Amino acid sequence: MTPITIRLSDDYEREFGPDRFTGYLIERDIAAYLVDGEELAFITVAPTDEPGLYIATSGHSFAGLTDDPADIARVVDELRGMSAWTVWERYFLRTDAAADFDFMALLR
Repeated sequence: MTPITIRLSDDYEREFGPDRFTGYLIERDIAAYLVDGEELAFITVAPTDEPGLYIATSGHSFAGLTDDPADIARVVDELRGMSAWTVWERYFLRTDAAADFDFMALLR
């Protein structure tokens, strides 16, 4: 994981100011960071003209509460080691939260 600086959307900056956040590049266009230092979030990003600065290109996908940046690598490693079926069963089927995805699109 490569440490990066994340810039959120123009809308965010208009409302809250030009904050920058420390995050980690997981893949070429996927980053993770701790929102408010307490919740793991994944986003897609694109590099900017400023070295090490990336801009968010998606909304957040939240992945649980933690205040330890080292948990990012542990979660990524666990997810990479799971089959799609295991992820589906563990986090979408065997939970009390509703999950709604169009997996029929896989067949089209």
